[in-house]
Amino acid sequence: VPKDMITSRNMARAMGVPEQQIVELRDTQATKANIIAALDSLNKKVGPGEKVFIYFSGHGTSYKTSNGCEQGFIPFTQGRYTQNDLISEAELAGYTSKISQKADKAVVMVDACFSGGVVASRTRSISQIADIRAKFVPPSSQSCDVAVNQTVTRSFAPAMQRLGIPQENFVQISAANYNEVSWDNEQFGGLATHSLGQCL
Repeated sequence: VPKDMITSRNMARAMGVPEQQIVELRDTQATKANIIAALDSLNKKVGPGEKVFIYFSGHGTSYKTSNGCEQGFIPFTQGRYTQNDLISEAELAGYTSKISQKADKAVVMVDACFSGGVVASRTRSISQIADIRAKFVPPSSQSCDVAVNQTVTRSFAPAMQRLGIPQENFVQISAANYNEVSWDNEQFGGLATHSLGQCL
């Protein structure tokens, strides 16, 4: 994540985001309450025609609810996280939809995956190359055994469309495909973040 923070800051600059407008939450600052407060603040500040870049690097998870499996991101917590600590993709879509209604373009990049038995023998061989490791948390009884970035649940697009956001106003970049984990390397950080940073 420290490497990803440098790369994502460079990506924001490449999009034309002024340095003084970049807000960064890390380590103990990156709680659910602080992340939501930052999104609320951004919503109040963003003006018509502006470009917005929202970035998350860290752990993602898939968990069971009364409505089935949901996916979310794990912010900083004291001790083990609970479902109440998670930022669900539906919650994130709710906050970013308000921003997307005003901004000319809102880009949300997520460099994370979620647990559920995804790192198994079929991915173990690649993890030995170049000290690559998956960005996951160990499965628990509350985890769902589903593919990483399963298209029907991991994409913000359907949630954003339900909220009335035109597709051209919103771009989602996910680090992993529907059946992949997000990879990390000590030298480069998140491989998806590093690769996109090199392109920009």
